[in-house]
This record gives sequence, C-alpha cells and structure tokens, in this order.
Amino acid sequence: MAAPTFNAVGTGAGSGVPNHTVTVAAGDTALVWLQTQGTVSPTVTIGGVAATLLASVTGVGTTAQYVFGLLTPPVGTNLSVTFGGISGLATYCAANTVTYKGVSKFGTPVTANSATGGTASVSVPSANGHLVANAFVSQGAFSAYNQTHRWDRVTAVFVNNALWVGDAPGASTVNFSISVTAAWQGIGVPLEPKGNPKAFFAMFNED
Repeated sequence: MAAPTFNAVGTGAGSGVPNHTVTVAAGDTALVWLQTQGTVSPTVTIGGVAATLLASVTGVGTTAQYVFGLLTPPVGTNLSVTFGGISGLATYCAANTVTYKGVSKFGTPVTANSATGGTASVSVPSANGHLVANAFVSQGAFSAYNQTHRWDRVTAVFVNNALWVGDAPGASTVNFSISVTAAWQGIGVPLEPKGNPKAFFAMFNED
C-alpha cells in the first residue's frame, strides 16, 4: 500500500472570479482551495465536472475559506477550473488546484480559526501511509510554515487576501503551523491511500 503523493499544482488566480487551469493525469485526485472576502456559496467545476465542497471556515475576520474535492477528475492538459457564486466583495479572492496520486478517499476535514494573529495551527488525525493536505487563509502575511509548501498568494489590497497551500505525510496526528500577522482560518484534509490493509490481512485470519 503506497502513500498518496503530490503530483501537480494549477496556475492559480487572484481577484475577480479566480478561474484557472490545471493539468490532470490518469489516477489523479484534485483539491481546489478558495479564499474569498466575506461568505458566499461558491461552486467549482474541473473540466466541466462538479467538485464537492468538503469543508469551509467563515465568520472570522473578513476572509472565508473553502476546499472542494474531486476523486476522479477528467484527465487532460490545462483543464479549466471554473467557479460560480462569487461576486461583489467576494471577488477579492484567491484560488488554486492541487492534484495527488494514489488517493482512495477523503478523510474527515479539520478546521481551525482565530480572530488574532500569531501562530496559526490545525491538527489533523491521520495515519502512517496516508497524506494530509492543508491550507491557511488570512488578511495578513504568512511566514515560517512547518510542512511542505506547494503554492501561495500573498495579500494584495483590493485584490485578494492571503492563501497558503501545503501538505505533509500522515501520522497519528499531523500538525500544521504558520506565523501570521492577522486573523486566520485553516483546514486540513486527510487523503487515504488506495488498498485496504485490513481487508488484506483478514483473508489470512478466516476460520
């Protein structure tokens, strides 16, 4: 049973409606991270196929955070990632898509937030042989991330608030932390590997 692995990151976008592109290979799974100013009811498609909202964090500061997932997105080069439901002040936004290989399912997302800056953190139950994806959003500036950084867009006045994306190998608990200068939100999403070791070993324990 191989652990899920990072494959690619999209072009990303900030300000306006944050449509962008991503290249998806056979067997990839996609996560779409979105930051908006204020709370909205966004939708997203990848290559015309709707992704599912996995988690959101709203109501702290002026920034809202969303993550969408699609286990089996269409395969192709420069696929369009297209958003709906984003207008008004919410267009002060940022988004990007990250793809991973070897994912069988999404685990239960964990969210965290604070109305003040300092150290942003989110702790996610997981397991060895898994992978955990993460993003933080804030009105302020980020620095000193403790896990693998994949993409970020810094705060730009009247354009977007900050979005920072990364991941880490699974363990019993995976902690993500980053220094931040203002209110923040964070989400961690466990990515479970293909293959079921419990089912495999059960074959050798049947009466």
